[in-house]
Amino acid sequence: MNTRQALMLPAVAAMLASGTSLVAQVTTGSLSGKVTQGGKPVARARLAFESPALFQPRIVQTDAKGEYRAMLLPVGNYTIKVSAEGMLGKTASNVRVGLGSNLTMDFPLAPPGRSVGQHRGSGRQCQ
Repeated sequence: MNTRQALMLPAVAAMLASGTSLVAQVTTGSLSGKVTQGGKPVARARLAFESPALFQPRIVQTDAKGEYRAMLLPVGNYTIKVSAEGMLGKTASNVRVGLGSNLTMDFPLAPPGRSVGQHRGSGRQCQ
């Protein structure tokens, strides 16, 4: 063992003994759920996640089962705008993504001329 290694050994031992974590910390959360119309999944619905925590809106699209998953969202408040061809869009405001959270929010959409009250998941009113 050379002198440099001998000097580094106590520093490394002190860091490990103090409980300092060398693993990356979680700094994000996620949102997932389903977009439906009349109980049926809506494929290719567009969800735009807007927040001051983002430089630009994060856009995700539902799969064939109407399911979406927005991963690695920075902690903050979000406005979520949901749209699909031939259906009335929805907006959910003040949706809070917390540190390490994994929220579920479903969005029932309606054809033009009808409206649907609340979406399942957060109890927040959609418009």
